[in-house]
Amino acid sequence: MWVFRHGLVMALVCAFASMSSATNFYFSSSDGDDRRNSFEARHPSTPWKSLDRLNSALHSLEPGDTIFLKRGDEFFGNIHLTASGLADAPIVISAYGTGEDPIISGLRPLKEWQKVAPGIYSAAHIPSVEKPNILLINGEPQALGRYPDQGFIKYQVGPQPNMLKVDKEFPAKDLSGATLVIRKNQ
Repeated sequence: MWVFRHGLVMALVCAFASMSSATNFYFSSSDGDDRRNSFEARHPSTPWKSLDRLNSALHSLEPGDTIFLKRGDEFFGNIHLTASGLADAPIVISAYGTGEDPIISGLRPLKEWQKVAPGIYSAAHIPSVEKPNILLINGEPQALGRYPDQGFIKYQVGPQPNMLKVDKEFPAKDLSGATLVIRKNQ
């Protein structure tokens, strides 16, 4: 059984933890270090950093253990639940510190952008992501790709099914699997 706690309920969690042999593990995306051992991660001043590290430790959690995420931090990725507590001793995910509740985001930040051509930039994607399906810039959703960068290409229905004739020179690329978005009216 997993229980996600919020706010003042933490006092109950701490009281329950002191009655059993439960272990607390701390995580901070801003101050953590995944190279720390499991004994160091039991103290808020020496937390682990990432959800990847949390996932690698989940199999060793025991009923009654608590995972604390630092308030004000944002954690990128997913939590893959592989352990279970008991009805009277759940594994708890809660928060520690002061400030806003921690955020768990399935989004992954892309870093080290490279300019490829005018108006075209590239960044290596996260290996665990097969195919990105959304891109945010300053919190705003963006198109994942667009040709041409500006304006439009006029088209006519081609002589065969699934064929279009265009009025501009189109780059010679294999567009298999691409998504075509057509604006039918001005």
